[in-house]
Amino acid sequence: MSEIIKDNDRESQKDKANADSTKLDSDDDKIIWELKHKKTLGFFYSWFVRYIFFFGGIYYIIIGTQKYLSRDDNGLLISVILLFLVILWFFVSPLLIYKTLNARKILIKNNNLILKKYIGKDINLPLGTFFIDIRNPTWFAALLVCDDVEIVNFHGKSIYTLQLIEDNIENLNQLYVVLNPYINDFLYSLDKDNYHKAYNILLPITQNFHSNLYKDKNRQFNLNKIERLRKEQENAM
Repeated sequence: MSEIIKDNDRESQKDKANADSTKLDSDDDKIIWELKHKKTLGFFYSWFVRYIFFFGGIYYIIIGTQKYLSRDDNGLLISVILLFLVILWFFVSPLLIYKTLNARKILIKNNNLILKKYIGKDINLPLGTFFIDIRNPTWFAALLVCDDVEIVNFHGKSIYTLQLIEDNIENLNQLYVVLNPYINDFLYSLDKDNYHKAYNILLPITQNFHSNLYKDKNRQFNLNKIERLRKEQENAM
């Protein structure tokens, strides 16, 4: 009887989330959720700083290379600094800039999250097979204001990352409401081995203060609740 009540609760959560705000797309399919991100002064400031670092980095690489080739006394030190800049910036941030600008739409319909791109193949993910990890900027990255918004599967693989300001996502809580029952059902239904693999991936993230999953505060899922339900299921068998 308790399982029937739990199933009904999950279904009611899904129905409530789906009924909150729907519209039709070009294929006449109901769009359950679509990303709404405000373009504030902080957002534009963030991109302005990025371009300064980007073109400034290119400038200093050119100058540093010239000094190194001319056997300047500071050539070795400059080369080490440039190597650090390359690793820190040019292998990471330009790719995130491209991914952010290339994301045309992010929406949910037909029980799938769909990320539409300007260039390349769209991404289609069934609900319940992924979660959203939003990490706040730390130390130097705080100058850039934006947060890393990452779509991750339960094997720990990053599916897509873009940079937005978390507080500027107007309907983020609605997204969590939509995802919650699907994620809980997925984790609840996993066999013991696969569940422990997923649990070991999720637990460190929920203990990371800079993540939106810290102590399950965004309600995408609740590991403690899932653990309890799985133990109740095991004891009942």
